[in-house]
Amino acid sequence: MTDSFDAGDATQVGERREKLKFKERGDGEQFKALMEQKPFRAFVWRLLAEAQVFQPIMTGNSYTFMNEGKRQIGLWVLEQINRICPDLYVVMAKEATAREAGNKQERNLMNV
Repeated sequence: MTDSFDAGDATQVGERREKLKFKERGDGEQFKALMEQKPFRAFVWRLLAEAQVFQPIMTGNSYTFMNEGKRQIGLWVLEQINRICPDLYVVMAKEATAREAGNKQERNLMNV
């Protein structure tokens, strides 16, 4: 049996709105708790890179459509970060820069 909903009933609309706010707040708190963990931030940075959020996606063939689908997921994750914990984006970017510098230094040492 489905729950009936009358969009013209202000009381029902208000109740639905409150339930949605409560759910979004819970989801946001969970996401922020994950973003506060360094390993998760490293994972999210790799996910954003894999989703090609920071680079052009045009290939000139049908791979563009696949790339755009991946990019949409990455943009959604980025929007969640910007909405829920924008300060942690800066932390994540700095950590990624430091990781890349460390990786570059390791590669240089291996080439010596």
